[in-house]
Amino acid sequence: MAQFEVPVVRVDRIEEHPGADALEIAVVRGYRCVVKIGAHRAGDLVAYIPEDAIVPEPLIREMRLWDEAKGKGMLAGKKGDRVKAIRLRGIVSQGLLYPVEGREEGQRVLAEAREAAERYREQQATQARAEAAQLIDRAREEIRQERDAALEQVRSEFAGLAVSAAERIIHRSLDPDAHRDLIDEVLAEGDARAGRN
Repeated sequence: MAQFEVPVVRVDRIEEHPGADALEIAVVRGYRCVVKIGAHRAGDLVAYIPEDAIVPEPLIREMRLWDEAKGKGMLAGKKGDRVKAIRLRGIVSQGLLYPVEGREEGQRVLAEAREAAERYREQQATQARAEAAQLIDRAREEIRQERDAALEQVRSEFAGLAVSAAERIIHRSLDPDAHRDLIDEVLAEGDARAGRN
C-alpha cells in the first residue's frame, strides 16, 4: 500500500498564470498549485496537501474554502473536504498549499492534516480487508456448493447401483456362489461408471 503524507516542503518556484491576473502557479515537488498572486514566494515553507487528502474543517475555514450557506467545504466529496485536481483558468491545480512559517497554529493544523491522512489510509486498509473477506466468503460458498453437488451425484449413482443389484438378486437364486458373483458384477459395473465420469 502506498504511503500517504502531507509533507512540509519549500516552494520550488513561482510561475506566472497565463490566463489570470489574480492567480499564479506555485511549483512544489514538481506539482503545480494555482494560488492567489503574492500568497507565496520561492523558498517559502508550506504544507503541501496533495490530491485525495481529506482536509479538516478548521483548516478549510481558515483557508476560506468554507461555504456557510451549504454548511460544507468547497472542495470535492460529499462533505466538500477532499482535495482533487481541478482546472483553474486553463491550468490544472494539483493540491493545496498551506503556509507554515510565521504561523502559531501551523504546527497544529499540520498535525491535523497528518491525522486526516492517517485516517484516510486506515479507511482504505479496512475497506481492502473487508473486500478480501467477501471474496473469501464467496469462494468458500462456491466450494461448498460444488462439494454438495458432487456428493449428490455420488449418492444418485450409488442408489442406481443398489437398485440394479436388488433387481438381479430377485432374478437369481441366492446360493453363496451366485451371491458373490452378483456382488462382484455390481462392483465392476460401478467402477466402469466411475471411469466414464
